[in-house]
Amino acid sequence: AVVSTQSGITAGGLRGWDNANTWFSETPQDHVMFGKSRDLVDGVISQAKLNQDESSTVQRLRGTFKWNWKTTTGLFQASEASLNLTQLCDKLHNSELLLLLRHCNDIVNPKAL
Repeated sequence: AVVSTQSGITAGGLRGWDNANTWFSETPQDHVMFGKSRDLVDGVISQAKLNQDESSTVQRLRGTFKWNWKTTTGLFQASEASLNLTQLCDKLHNSELLLLLRHCNDIVNPKAL
């Protein structure tokens, strides 16, 4: 999500969160990365040290559903509300990039049986 907010600046077209939302909406909802990303978000958030207001913000954004691209992007958008949320989203961003790179590497360099 964060990477997509910047690509419109250099590539032309949509900028900011609208660009991130557009890219996510174009990805098939059954893509394997959505499930992996959802599990990753749950894991990172469960380890975060958030105060009551921050926890309420996270819960409000998630609602009663599992994390998805819309709620995760919403969390990134709201992250400027506090240093803890900013640090949480920084960790999420780095973790998602690592997850994506590993996924791509596994496709290009499949593990030997």
